Amino acid sequence: MNKLKGFFSKRQKANPQPTTILSSSSNNNHNHMNEEENEISTTIQNNYEILLPPSDCYLFRNGQLCYPTTTMNDPSSLHVLESQIGHSHILLLTETNIIFASGWNSYGQYGSNPLPISPLRSNDLLLNSSSSSFSSNNSYLNNSEDNLFRVNPNQYTNYKIINIYSKFNYTYYLAIDNENNKQILLSSGWNNGNCLSHRKGSSDSSQSINKVYFDVTINNNNNNLNNNNNGDNLSPYLENEKILKVAVGGCHTLVLTQHLLTNEHFVYECGTNCHEAISVGRNLDNLTKSMIITNFIKNTCNDKSDITDIDSSFGASLIVSKSGRLYTIGSNCFTNGKNLQQIDNDRFDGELVVAAKERESRACVLTNYGNFFVITKSECKKYVGIVNDHFWISDVACFVQSVDGRIHELNSHEEISYEMKDYLTRINVNKDILKQLEFELKNFRMKFHSSYTVLHRKKPQNVLFFSKLRNFIVNYCEETNSEKNYFFDITITI
Repeated sequence: MNKLKGFFSKRQKANPQPTTILSSSSNNNHNHMNEEENEISTTIQNNYEILLPPSDCYLFRNGQLCYPTTTMNDPSSLHVLESQIGHSHILLLTETNIIFASGWNSYGQYGSNPLPISPLRSNDLLLNSSSSSFSSNNSYLNNSEDNLFRVNPNQYTNYKIINIYSKFNYTYYLAIDNENNKQILLSSGWNNGNCLSHRKGSSDSSQSINKVYFDVTINNNNNNLNNNNNGDNLSPYLENEKILKVAVGGCHTLVLTQHLLTNEHFVYECGTNCHEAISVGRNLDNLTKSMIITNFIKNTCNDKSDITDIDSSFGASLIVSKSGRLYTIGSNCFTNGKNLQQIDNDRFDGELVVAAKERESRACVLTNYGNFFVITKSECKKYVGIVNDHFWISDVACFVQSVDGRIHELNSHEEISYEMKDYLTRINVNKDILKQLEFELKNFRMKFHSSYTVLHRKKPQNVLFFSKLRNFIVNYCEETNSEKNYFFDITITI
C-alpha cells in the first residue's frame, strides 16, 4: 500500500479530512519523492483537498486537463510508459497494457470502437459502429475530440503493447505476442499507399488495429521484389531479428531492426513512393528489408558502422549511423535531390550527428557536441549552450527542454526560452492546477504539438545516473585539463 500524492485545491478547510490512501500494483512508481517534497506534500495535505488522483503523466488539451480524470479510481493504470502526439490526436501507453487516446479518430488513428472515459458517461459504454468507415459512422468521435478514450482492448487482447509510434494519421504498436513470446507489430489508421502493411485491405482506406506483415523474401536486390497480397513470403514475425524502432511518416513507414546473430542493423520500409521517400523508387505494400540502404551506406559511402536512428516526415526518410553520418531519402530540408544520399558533415561544422528529426518544412539535428542545427530549405541556424534533456519538432519550430527544465523554441532565425510554468500559463492552464503542479515541474518532461501538451515524469534512475555521469566527466576533464566535449556511445537497460 503506497501513499500517493494528488492534486490539491485551496478551497478549504476548517477541518481537513484524512488523505485518501490508494493502492498501486507498482511499488516503485511513486516512491521517489525526496524529503523536501514529502514535507511540501504534508503541508499541502493539511491545507488543501484532493481533487484528482496522482499520475506520472498529465495531458492538457487547449489548456484543459483531460488526463487523469476523476473517473480513474485505479492508480496502477496511471503509470504512463510512452506518449505519442499525432497530427490531431494523442496516445498514452500505460504499464498495465491500457492505451488512452484523445482527439481526431476519423481514420481510426487509435482503432475502432474506443471506450469513452468521461464523468458524463459510463466507463463501460461502448460506441456503436458496425462499419469500418470511421469518418462516416463514428460521428460521436468527430464531435467529441475533447473527450478522453480508452483504446478498445478487444483489438489487442493477445498482445502486450510495449511501445507506440504515431506522427500524422496512423499508428504503429510494438507488442509481444502472448502465445509465443515473439515481437509483433500492429497498426491502425489511414492506410495511405498501404503504409500500414496489413497484407489485406485496400490502400487509402481507414483500418482498425491489425497485424503488420513483413515480406521475408530472401533477396539482396530490392529491384526484383514483387508486391503481392496472397500471403506468399509474408509473415507477422521476423526470425532472428529484434525490432528497435518504428518511424511513421505521412504515407510511408520505416522499421529499424537488429539481427540477433550478427548484430547488424537493417531498415525495412513500406508505403507509397509519391514523395520518393522509399529507397527502391516505387510503392511497397508490405514492410520489406532495404538492401539498397544497407549497400549504399556500407559500400558506396564506406560507412561500416551500424544504423542507430531513423525518422520519417511526411515525404522524407532520415537515417543516422553510429559513425555520426546522416543519410536522407525523398523531399527533405537538406537537399534538392530525392535519391538516397549522404549529407556532408560540413553542414554541421564537421560535428557528428547523434539524432535528427524532420517535420513538414524543417529539420533539427543534434550533434556530439550537444549543439543543435535547425534547417530549412533556405537557412541553417546553429544553437549552442543548451544542455539537452530531450527535443522534438512541430510544424512551427524545433523545441528543446534543457536539464534545468526550461523550454527553448528554436527556429531558423532566433531562440526563445521560457520556464515550463510560463508556457502552461500561456495555454491557460487552470491557476489552481498550475499551483499544485508548480513544485513538481522540474521532475517532468514536456512536449506539445497542435492543441496537446503532455507532462511526463522523468525516471528518477535516469536523472541520478546522468547526474553521476556528468560529475565524473567534469572531474575527469578538470584533472586531465581536457576539453569538455565528448561523444559517448552508451546503452542503458532499466
